[in-house]
Amino acid sequence: MASRHLVYRITCPALTAVSKTESASVSGVIKSAYVHMPKNTASLVEVEIWLGTEKILPDTRTGIVGDDMRERFSIGKPCNIGDDIKVIVKNHDNTYEHTIVVIVELEETERGRVVVVR
Repeated sequence: MASRHLVYRITCPALTAVSKTESASVSGVIKSAYVHMPKNTASLVEVEIWLGTEKILPDTRTGIVGDDMRERFSIGKPCNIGDDIKVIVKNHDNTYEHTIVVIVELEETERGRVVVVR
């Protein structure tokens, strides 16, 4: 099965929220997401990942937070080609902008073979 990656690099100004939406390039499974948060973002920046209108990461009311963090999160959510996958970054810092990188890993479903018998 082939993997594809959607890369989101989002710079979020102070006291704002920014979202970026990409379309799934394959039908299959959203296997995981890698989130990188730079230093000095602890409790100041939140990240959420949405599939259409469903929040798929994290499964809590608030977003993912961290400081100097590079973390892989397993998801395992089915998706279809063309589905919208959105990353939202919320910056609660009243002074500085922060740039967050999220890589969403899609795994294409293996296609069945069709055999014609004559």
